[in-house]
Amino acid sequence: MTEINKKTLSERDICTKYITLAIAQAGWDVQTQVREEVTFTKGRIIVKGRLVSRGETKRADYILYCKPNIPIALIEAKDNNHSVGSGMQQAIAYAEILDIPFVYSSNGDAFLERDRTIINPHTTFTRCNGAIAQLLTTHEPDAFTQHWQRICDNFDLLYSIPENISKLRQAILQLAVQGKLVPQDPNDEPASVLLEKIKAKKEQLVEGKKVRKNKPLPLIDVYEVPDEIPKSWKWVCLDDISDIGTGSTPLTSNLEYYENGNVPWITSAATSEDFIIAADSYITASAVADYRLRVYPPGTLIVALYGQGKTRGQISQLKIAVSVNQACAAITFIEATKEVGNYVRKVFEKKYDELRALAAGGAQPNLNVRKIKETLIPLPPLEEQKRIVAKVDQLMALCDELEAKLIQSQTNSEKLIDVSVRQVLMQQLLKG
Repeated sequence: MTEINKKTLSERDICTKYITLAIAQAGWDVQTQVREEVTFTKGRIIVKGRLVSRGETKRADYILYCKPNIPIALIEAKDNNHSVGSGMQQAIAYAEILDIPFVYSSNGDAFLERDRTIINPHTTFTRCNGAIAQLLTTHEPDAFTQHWQRICDNFDLLYSIPENISKLRQAILQLAVQGKLVPQDPNDEPASVLLEKIKAKKEQLVEGKKVRKNKPLPLIDVYEVPDEIPKSWKWVCLDDISDIGTGSTPLTSNLEYYENGNVPWITSAATSEDFIIAADSYITASAVADYRLRVYPPGTLIVALYGQGKTRGQISQLKIAVSVNQACAAITFIEATKEVGNYVRKVFEKKYDELRALAAGGAQPNLNVRKIKETLIPLPPLEEQKRIVAKVDQLMALCDELEAKLIQSQTNSEKLIDVSVRQVLMQQLLKG
């Protein structure tokens, strides 16, 4: 049988006899995963005086789907009188419109590939930002589920560069404080009841002179709260649910305050660690008494009011009892609701940039204790707080692992990251 001369074949013949066959041989199900001649726009409307016409219709030769309605690749075909890459620019233009990551051009002899996620990291970063923005701003449950599903379905593409993982971390924290990360349970005791319990306990501690009575803070303006929250939640000032103090620096030239000291004493530099397990300096009981310093118990949250570089706004948690200097705000929680502190820490991690923006001053901007006291907290029921903290910790640990794999793969000039890590993280995101 005489061999067909490809040069005499039309573009459609090339598709039928060579490209479709190659797609099938590569393992694609032509019936369920491949569409041919896909029209995705009828062309823009052109108006010239009283004449109205429509521009050229845009039609992709092939679109390949990894799952129903989730396109993964686009193929542009040319007849064999063109080079193998002649259709690439047109294919890229179509892929950008349709948001398809992998692009191919073929003339029936071979395929030329363009991976848009690798060639243009900025596109991936922009796509990631867009997906997260849609997720965070939607108010309809169905729309939220749709955007969330889109992120999970396209996870490999959205989070293929380390810079996007930090965006994912922020999104996780944002969803957590909006009440969207874990489901609400109608059987949970509402936050209003928790707030009344905390208020009553604080009044008892004030009467017993265990804590100081604070000056009233301004009422929360409902028009200034940053997010909508579930009905079982409550907007509160941090001072409503905790006891907040600071410290000072005993005179360094007085050796009586430092020699043989046994009271751990820290500065804002200690907040660079997630947990404070030791102190670089120690002061004496005389220093504590003369400067009326408080010794804060384990579990206390320490916020840096000022410090070098990224220190301001950082938060850490005490594992030991310590006293602090004036660059720290110490947040303690009453015995019955200490678990609230674990949730409040997540809120502060989410608010890191916001807190830094509140700082005032010149060369070294400062926060102050009053601003910490006035920090708005979206307070969930206590049981929901526990679920939120557990979920955030789980997802952040997986983000750590994913980030490490991405960095390692970049160092080794590898394209793919560890599949098992991606799968586990996507499964956890989908569980909600």
